[in-house]
Amino acid sequence: MLERGEFRISVGASSRDIRLAQDIAVEATPPAVPLSGTSTLAEWLGDPVGGQALRDALGTGPDGRPAGILGNGELLAIIGNMPLGTLTAFPGLGVTEELVATLITTVDERRAEATPGPRQRW
Repeated sequence: MLERGEFRISVGASSRDIRLAQDIAVEATPPAVPLSGTSTLAEWLGDPVGGQALRDALGTGPDGRPAGILGNGELLAIIGNMPLGTLTAFPGLGVTEELVATLITTVDERRAEATPGPRQRW
């Protein structure tokens, strides 16, 4: 994993005897933030993989717009900063403990498929 930014590479006999230096720019994709039941609804929706998994799970209405809690902008403004796991306590939102567990597994699997190398479990 690489951090994005500007770096100076220096080579020398010691830190007081630098004989060669070069500035480089590293372009890197930021690491994905782990998503869990304690991640907020806004964090889930802001994550490319998590947001898509959540939208897929909650579906769309007959008009093609997001269904359930995702289709209500006023409600999203109120509950957007609440952890996804907390939303399971509110009947009628369509968010259950089983759904949260499934979403976490789905995100983990999709990220593993998209990332070469050993699989990380969040």
